[in-house]
Amino acid sequence: MRNDIWSVYILLLADNTYYTGITNDIIRRLKLHEIGKGSKYVRARLPLVLKYVEEVGSLSEAARRERVIKRLKHTQKKKLIEKLRKKEKDMTFPIEPILDRIIIKKDEMKEESGFHVPDTVKGRSKTGTVVAAGPGRINVETGKYIPLAVKAGDKVLLKEFDGHRLDWEGETYYVFTESEIIGKLCE
Repeated sequence: MRNDIWSVYILLLADNTYYTGITNDIIRRLKLHEIGKGSKYVRARLPLVLKYVEEVGSLSEAARRERVIKRLKHTQKKKLIEKLRKKEKDMTFPIEPILDRIIIKKDEMKEESGFHVPDTVKGRSKTGTVVAAGPGRINVETGKYIPLAVKAGDKVLLKEFDGHRLDWEGETYYVFTESEIIGKLCE
């Protein structure tokens, strides 16, 4: 959707170079780049990964910021991106679940010997870490929320990872309802 808010963005390309551009519709612009209808520079270096987006307001502000970023050396652009990533990691998960839904990141499973247990092993319990949780179920009699028994940061036990899969920022998460969780792990 086009709007009056302009953004500067940085893409990491297949040849490990950065491309800096501006847009007032980041989703549309990324789709154009991905199908080879963006810049010639990007087209010759697909695939791409969006690494940085900064909302700046007007077209003239975006053009000024783009010029500044384009003058940066590769290492300086990398530091700018890392600074943004650190700031993002300090923030909460960007999706706030509704009702009794819970977003979980699967923990690596290891046997006592230290070997990883493959995901194809069926019938075994899996552990995960809650990254975000909704407010709870609604009590139909009172209309108030019944709070969830888990919160962000809790380790939980699940029978299988059959929840809805959600891929974000190169990580895989799963969405469950509270009733699908076997229990909370106490450490």
